[in-house]
Order: sequence, then structure tokens, then C-alpha cells
Amino acid sequence: MPSVICKICDNPADFYGKTQVLKKYHVGYFRCGACGFIQTEDPFWLDEAYTRTINESDVGILARNKQLVDISMALLNLFYNRRGRFLDYGGGYGIFVRMMRDRGFNFYWYDRYCENLFAKTYEVVNVESGSFELLTSFELFEHLADPREEVSRMRRYADNIFFTTMLLPPGNPKLEEWWYFGREHGQHISFFTRKSLEIVAEKLALKLVSNNTSIHLFTTRTISNTLFSLITQKTLLVLLLNKIYRNKSLTAADYNEAVTRMLAE
Repeated sequence: MPSVICKICDNPADFYGKTQVLKKYHVGYFRCGACGFIQTEDPFWLDEAYTRTINESDVGILARNKQLVDISMALLNLFYNRRGRFLDYGGGYGIFVRMMRDRGFNFYWYDRYCENLFAKTYEVVNVESGSFELLTSFELFEHLADPREEVSRMRRYADNIFFTTMLLPPGNPKLEEWWYFGREHGQHISFFTRKSLEIVAEKLALKLVSNNTSIHLFTTRTISNTLFSLITQKTLLVLLLNKIYRNKSLTAADYNEAVTRMLAE
């Protein structure tokens, strides 16, 4: 197959391999020789892949949300204004937003594709530019058909983007060997290296901080990679920070607001 243009750095991306997606489609993958980013061919199968937004094999969704809540709290307590407004971009069912509000962080939800089940009334439809202290975006980057455009949109909402995506492991894994290619559900179409994330950050006039595995931050601030990695490992530092700095839970206030609104309808 002929090479394509890399969606991150515009250099040639050469044919990497072909594998079966959704047990029926033979899909080509392409790897950029300059930044290492891997992308699929034009993902014509996505409507079928997203028959259910959250795929059936995602049995760890609640455990991951709990872990990300603890890590996010420590990050906000240490580096940002914990009394600020925050946005979970691509917020899924609203699990993370609800859990963060329960812990006193003023989080809002935004997702163009998924139904909000747990954070209703805290939805943001028309987001004002620069109106949030920090934006979170968990398990979204690997789903993006046009990463640069989508991340540029996020950048308009906040100067700081805290996100997760698994970086490509060394050794150029085969398409049938690395689970993160997600051949069974077909939703993962973009696969990043640290270098490709650095290019995205530079284009946004931001700095990349990363644990070099799965948790990353685009930010305007100077933050130590070592300290960031300690936080992402949910060390004793995380437990201490979250114990020392506590916001008043928004659960009761959210309940009262919901009841008042329901009675007024």
C-alpha cells in the first residue's frame, strides 16, 4: 500500500501492516518515520464500532475512574487552583465528573457522542474560550480521527490538558500482539509516541509532561517530569496531598439544586 501523510507532523507514514478489525474488515495501519505516530487508513467502520459508545470489553471502567480521581485531585491540589472550574472533555457516562464533584471539585461534562448518565445538569454545550482552569480528557486521544484539530479545540477551552493514552511500546509491536490496537472493537485508530505528543504540544504553545507510559499533561507551567510521574503512580505523596487539601463536597449542594429544579418544573 502507498504511504499516507502523518496526521501529526505531515511527514510520510509508511505501511505498517494490515489486520482484521471487528472480525470482518481488513484494515491498513501506517507508521510515521519522523515521529513514530501510527494511524489507521480512513476509518470507514466507526459507525459500526460505536453502536455502543463504551465497548463491552471495557470491564475496568469504574476502577480506572477511581484511580484517575485520586491522581487528578493530587495534581490539582499541587499545581492548580483547586477552587477553579474544570471540564471533562469526552466525559462518557459522567462517572468521573460525578466523583470529582463529590470530592468538592467544580467539574463539568462535555461529550458530543455519549449519553450523560451521572452528571446531568453539569453539561457544557457551548464552551466559552479559556473558561476552565484545566481540562481532562481520558481515553479519548486514541479514538481521534483528526488529533490536531480536536486537541486544538480543547486548547481553546483551557491552557492545561490532563489526558491519558497508552504510548506505543518499544520494538514496533505487531498488530496482533498489542492489546491496545483494539481490533475486537475497532474504536482505537490513533497511536502516539512521546515525540508525537511533543509535536502536538509545541504546535499549541504548550509543554508536555508525561510519565512516558499512559498519563500526560499539556501545560503552560513548568512541572517536573519526576514529580509528575510520582503523582501518576498513586504514591504516598498522592494520599498525603489529598488528605491535607480537602474541598467541601458538592454532593449535598448538587442534590438540593436538583430537587429545587425538579419541583419548579
